[in-house]
Amino acid sequence: MKARRVFNVTLQVILALITVFVLWSSYDAWLGKDSRDSWNTVLSDNAHGRWMTPEGDGPYPAIVLIHEWWGLNENMVAMSELLVKEGYAVLAVDAYRGRLATTIPGALQLFLTTDHINIRSDIDDAMTWLSKNPQVQQDRIGVIGFCFGGREALELGRRFPDIAAMVSLYGGDMTTDSRDMGFLGDNGPVLAIYGEDDSRIPVELVKRFESAMNVAGIENTVSIYPGAGHAFVTPDTINASGAAQTAWTQIKDFFEENLQTVAAN
Repeated sequence: MKARRVFNVTLQVILALITVFVLWSSYDAWLGKDSRDSWNTVLSDNAHGRWMTPEGDGPYPAIVLIHEWWGLNENMVAMSELLVKEGYAVLAVDAYRGRLATTIPGALQLFLTTDHINIRSDIDDAMTWLSKNPQVQQDRIGVIGFCFGGREALELGRRFPDIAAMVSLYGGDMTTDSRDMGFLGDNGPVLAIYGEDDSRIPVELVKRFESAMNVAGIENTVSIYPGAGHAFVTPDTINASGAAQTAWTQIKDFFEENLQTVAAN
């Protein structure tokens, strides 16, 4: 009887947690915002994004920005605007086709229910759109991705050639097989940034990824920031001294060297 009561209580707790998760994650779908207000550019029949250019006449070095698992939200637009101020044309692609999350369950639901074939098709459409844009210096196209976008940036580099520079911030699920790097070995250098205290991405995995790139002959810099966790680079945190500000300076210097300085030579 005691075992039965324990089982019943456990089952009730599990059902209650499932109910809370479903209701919480449904908030974004029923009452939450979407990202269509951020769109200003049609990339293909299904893909959209936000296209921004700096002052002055083009063509410009350009960057594709891939958002976090929340979707193309205000933070990602703000990061795009900061890059525009550095002299880049920026295309922030919406890999969730207008869907947006504000809660962790909502973001997890988005990640699990969005067709990853469509995600990568839309990101590829962003690269193709840039490659045909007369405002863009075609040999100076870079990529930056955050979290979910960091992973997708690395995947893009594996399947898409002619990327001049790539930044992946805490992108997980990276390959650790030096024979499985695809076009990464033919593209420009890779800057990969991680937090030492990131519970989602073990440091050992990061080191194996770095080793695999080295074996494959890929020019890369892998920076693991002590005391930093996941998603530590945001529009707010880069304004205060610390890991986020240092990482943002590293990113700006990396893009300047590989997208601007090289283009000027």
